[in-house]
Amino acid sequence: MTYFTEDLIFNRELELLTDEYDTAPADIKNFILEDIQLLESAISLLENDVQ
Repeated sequence: MTYFTEDLIFNRELELLTDEYDTAPADIKNFILEDIQLLESAISLLENDVQ
């Protein structure tokens, strides 16, 4: 998989998680927020690998 493909997938997943977070019940939001933070870290690592 190329960087561009991975970046598209990760960013799309981030969009989906953000949408899910916005509509989730309060007791689930913390779990989704953890996933969002992990995904943001993965995106950052991917971007650093390319530089």
